Amino acid sequence: MVRFDGLIGRKNAKADICNDFFDNHIIIRWLERYGNMARRKTNTGIPGLSFSWKRALGISQARQKIARATGIPTTRAGVERKIGQLILKKLFHL
Repeated sequence: MVRFDGLIGRKNAKADICNDFFDNHIIIRWLERYGNMARRKTNTGIPGLSFSWKRALGISQARQKIARATGIPTTRAGVERKIGQLILKKLFHL
């Protein structure tokens, strides 16, 4: 918040007001963007209840079965982890 009581008669009073406004503006924008990160949004609007069309069509289950049968993960992180393990095994002969 801008306080004018200590700014009267100061040389850079206008600059101080602008800096306070800028700082507050940044804080407000940050809070608007990241202030409610703990709350997850559901696609139904009902807390604790969500709907996934992939699970409803059986896509998730098919991917799990393929991953278990082949030993190759179907997620990006899983593939990266698997490739990293293979590289380490080749480098260090583990």
